[in-house]
Amino acid sequence: MVNLLDRLREFFLRKGKSVAGIDIGSSSIKVVELYRRRGRVVLKTYGELALGPYAGMEIGRATNLPQEKIADALRDLLRESGVAAKQCGIAIPTASSLVSLIEMPVLDEGQLAQMIPFEARKYIPLPVSEVTLDWWVIPREEVKTAGIESRAGSGVTKGKVVDVLLAAILNDTISKCREIVARSGLECSFFEIEIFSVIRSVLGRELAPVLVADIGAATTKLAVVEGGIAKSSHMVNRGSQDVTFALARTLNISVREAEKFKRVVGLEAPPDEREARDVSVSVFQYIFA
Repeated sequence: MVNLLDRLREFFLRKGKSVAGIDIGSSSIKVVELYRRRGRVVLKTYGELALGPYAGMEIGRATNLPQEKIADALRDLLRESGVAAKQCGIAIPTASSLVSLIEMPVLDEGQLAQMIPFEARKYIPLPVSEVTLDWWVIPREEVKTAGIESRAGSGVTKGKVVDVLLAAILNDTISKCREIVARSGLECSFFEIEIFSVIRSVLGRELAPVLVADIGAATTKLAVVEGGIAKSSHMVNRGSQDVTFALARTLNISVREAEKFKRVVGLEAPPDEREARDVSVSVFQYIFA
């Protein structure tokens, strides 16, 4: 397995090069451009563009645009934000990926590479040929001893085991992402499941378990992180647009007005708008129930 940070480090060692990061969500596209200066990674520019108008809908609404429309929006965003990089990395949606923590016997890298695809079949509800696999052996101070089933079918034997973080991405999603960025004049150098990006962005060196919530327009991604490792993850089919819709119904206003109210007022509604606050809170109560 090739570590993503190693890929980035290798890329930034190329003199004068910058790289773009792209996150294509259901309601907006976000980009950043980074470059290396004096041994440090520096943010050059960034930007965000709502996808609602490209689908004839309000800002903040989740969309289901064809690849051509998404590519049009990405080109517009790259131009408006001034991104000049030609190499990029793409965040893969949680819905198009799977992350699982599995136990494997202690093996060398070559043997592990042979066994992982077979073990992955237990956790991936798709043929392994339809996904791209990646994995990382989690460092431990002590290697656990547990019963491991013999491949020869001779029962259970005692052996050393390690935790392995298994990640799978749908090949169809990778192909679509490559086509979108190619239409925008970019070349994709690497992919990363979005929850890993979020974890690195919001957490430091916390060792205690932490719940990380990434609230999108249509869905919310939850991950329990311990020692920088995503121990488990879950997706809830509720997001920020559900708050907008609830406000629009409760206050009898348009979706556009409700989106503005949500962004300006949020959960800090004044006493005379208590009903609006309660309806917003009810959405989050559903998410975290």
